[in-house]
Amino acid sequence: MRRLAYIFLAGLLLPGIAFPQTSIQGDGAILRSLDTITGRVMDLIMEVGQSTEFKHFEITLEECRFLPENPVKFSYAYVIVADQRNQSVLYSAWMISHSPALSAFEHPRFDFWLIRCTTLAPETSNGMEEN
Repeated sequence: MRRLAYIFLAGLLLPGIAFPQTSIQGDGAILRSLDTITGRVMDLIMEVGQSTEFKHFEITLEECRFLPENPVKFSYAYVIVADQRNQSVLYSAWMISHSPALSAFEHPRFDFWLIRCTTLAPETSNGMEEN
């Protein structure tokens, strides 16, 4: 299944093959988190290059790109999720907004997935927004 996701992602990253237009570099992204025990959902508003602490995770947004025809549907971001308790990287891959089942970070308690890229600086001061 992971191999299929990488093949699909390669198609997104090669604009001449999968999409005739060029992707645009975003300034940030909105990631959504789900606490699978409580059902609580929270949006993490991040800038490219920023690391955010969430519970015992450190989430880093390395890059976010989107296609101009539909920036919400066609966004993809390179995200690193590390466990601060044992300093291990749990996830280091591209997340795709329109295929979260293929690219989401799944953990026994928390799930994270990409909502979209952003082009303006985040408006919230702490980088988190509860839904």
